[in-house]
Amino acid sequence: MSEEQAKYNAISPQERKLLDIIKELDYGEIEKIIVKRGEPVFVRVATKDIKLD
Repeated sequence: MSEEQAKYNAISPQERKLLDIIKELDYGEIEKIIVKRGEPVFVRVATKDIKLD
């Protein structure tokens, strides 16, 4: 297991899901992230831009 994968596995499931959303979004904007007790619980993705070149 790589060091990066070990770090990814060490964070909470909510944090992993947030990272996955950010990676999948690529180009775009996250409008709102609600955090409760130090954990992300809600994410609103405002827009997604698609690069055409």
